[in-house]
Amino acid sequence: MKVSFDIKCSDYTNTPAYRVWVNGELMTERDFVIPNDQFSHYNFSTDLACDSAQVNIESITPGVEFSYENLELKDES
Repeated sequence: MKVSFDIKCSDYTNTPAYRVWVNGELMTERDFVIPNDQFSHYNFSTDLACDSAQVNIESITPGVEFSYENLELKDES
């Protein structure tokens, strides 16, 4: 199953760090880096053996909140 969603950040100006967890498994740990002055988001995508996805975006940087939207699961087999 292909799992994808958009990651958004409340304050991206100081390159905050975050972790992505899907179904309780750590998928990645990254810095939220936007290459210009215009706010954007990241699209996260991975292939997992699952029928559903419980997503948690954990902020590593104090005072910064992360969220996700547009969660999609596609069976590409």
